[in-house]
Amino acid sequence: MDHYNEADLELLISQEETAKRDGFTSQDAYKIGQAIISLIPEYDRGIALQIIREKDGAVIFQYISDDKAERNLNFAHMKHEVIKVYGHSSAYLYVKEQIDHKTYTTDTLLASAGSFPIYNSHNEWIASILISGLHHGEDHEILIRGLEKADQKVYPQFTKALN
Repeated sequence: MDHYNEADLELLISQEETAKRDGFTSQDAYKIGQAIISLIPEYDRGIALQIIREKDGAVIFQYISDDKAERNLNFAHMKHEVIKVYGHSSAYLYVKEQIDHKTYTTDTLLASAGSFPIYNSHNEWIASILISGLHHGEDHEILIRGLEKADQKVYPQFTKALN
């Protein structure tokens, strides 16, 4: 198992900083969703993917691979709760659990890779990307790779294994 430290948390926060944008439209969600979907063949299983516009809670993009089901969306929503409570990705909270030797996961909150907040330049939470279905932190990996592809920029890479 990889050992985590504060620098790992800072790297995950820097990914969130890299994703900041002035606004977030349904077209942005479509572009990011398509980029993530295009990467699925590189993994050994499919995903459930939702992109949520936070101002009204609307799901503005959704995709569910044929091998995934409603339960994956339920896991994704438990990961979404992490952003609501802690303001960071669920991967961030997973790493924080390991550093603090403390469990933050509850019946409604899941500290596991797969939820990612999008903030604007004023640090307002404007959207969330939620993924469930892969293993060993690959939900976070495919999410960041999809953002890189859609945004056409390089994101800081988290290279340690997650859950």
